[in-house]
Amino acid sequence: DILSVVTFNDRAEVIIPATLVRDKPALKARISMFSASGGTEIYQGLAAGVDQNRKFLGPKLVNHVVMITDGQTFGDQDQCLELAKQATKLGIGMSAMGLGSEWNDTFLDKLVSITGGTSEYINTAGAVVRFLNDHVRGLSNAFAERLKFSVAPDPDVALELAFRLSPSPQQLDHTSGEIPLGNLQYERPTSLLLQCQLPAEMELGYRSIARLAVTGDVLQNKNQRGFAMTDLSFEVTSEPEPEEPPAILLDALSKLTLYRLQERAQEALLNGDVVEATRRLENLATRLLAMGQGELATQALAEARRVAHTSGVSDRGRMTIKYQTRHLLLNSGDEG
Repeated sequence: DILSVVTFNDRAEVIIPATLVRDKPALKARISMFSASGGTEIYQGLAAGVDQNRKFLGPKLVNHVVMITDGQTFGDQDQCLELAKQATKLGIGMSAMGLGSEWNDTFLDKLVSITGGTSEYINTAGAVVRFLNDHVRGLSNAFAERLKFSVAPDPDVALELAFRLSPSPQQLDHTSGEIPLGNLQYERPTSLLLQCQLPAEMELGYRSIARLAVTGDVLQNKNQRGFAMTDLSFEVTSEPEPEEPPAILLDALSKLTLYRLQERAQEALLNGDVVEATRRLENLATRLLAMGQGELATQALAEARRVAHTSGVSDRGRMTIKYQTRHLLLNSGDEG
């Protein structure tokens, strides 16, 4: 493995230049010597991380930047997003971990989705270690890297939502038609949920919905570039036969509804509609309780009461609800 460590506040500093990991105790000692200080300028750190990745950039390697931040960046968000686009073209992924509740989760979600990465909310020191262990293990188990999934809907079909269910739930940016997915791991499938809007009036008979294609680099193959394509179609009939939707799909949709509920509660709050935000959070709490998520339901109800009395939510509560409802989707796509 090749490792580099970059620290950043108002500026970036390379603590460990990109190097093969041979002397772990020496690397740990160097890491233990730095401490947090100064402000937060994410672009400086990201740019340095990408530069370190470039030193060993290669088609047979998994190239990835894992960012840890506890603050908001100001004035350089557009630069960060542009850098993420450039990194994607180079085959470098990005993931982010936010510590505490003073960072911009909306921005980090947008940043990592450009590269097919994931963001995570961390509120304890132990969770940092668990996240890094799981994330690095996933990167080391990659079968294929630089996956890109493209959706070409028919002219009268609109793709409204693309959401990765596993291995790490994340809403995906589908505006360009090509969706970066990061890597494909051994024995750990990548599952997606696509939501499309179909026309109200359709002629009877078979019709197509969209063409799906995926490309990526199979790391152990001599001819690395892989490609697969399929067309989605179905039959339009006036007398459809009764058919139960797949249980795995119903489960995913049910859990995605919970995630969307907290999103809509936040949207209502941003629009100044306190009553609607309160109602949605109370609805979320009821559904979570019915699902057996008592602790999270209590958190949602507490935030609903906070909204009703103060017209606002706590940052910690909002992030807990957002990321925990997203985590519920984790195992929804592992079958079938």
